[in-house]
Amino acid sequence: MTLQITPSRTNAGTVDKAAPRAALATSGGALACAACCVLPVAFPAIALAFGGALLGWIDVATKAMFVAALMSVLGAWGWVAYRAPSTGKRTPRATIIMMGLATALLFAGLAFPLYEPLIVSAIQG
Repeated sequence: MTLQITPSRTNAGTVDKAAPRAALATSGGALACAACCVLPVAFPAIALAFGGALLGWIDVATKAMFVAALMSVLGAWGWVAYRAPSTGKRTPRATIIMMGLATALLFAGLAFPLYEPLIVSAIQG
């Protein structure tokens, strides 16, 4: 048995149109399998990793957040105290109530380490 190579083929230089279609169908099938099977398995792990990273960042950034909140509340009270005499008008009641609420929430956040053990012991029973 001998192999014969003929230099003149009738379809030389033409592109087979079935190959790109087969590749597209195969990649579409792989994408469908990934969406159906891989993503539901991988998504909880991704979500847990992201949640853990977010909690870690919040733990590190807590001190900076409290400093920013304290500066914001003090600055707002300073602005209210500055604007009241300069305008000659009485400070609106809603402004005083909202500033009081912001101050109370700030102090509650700053005092959280004091009452956190009480909350944990109440939850644990």
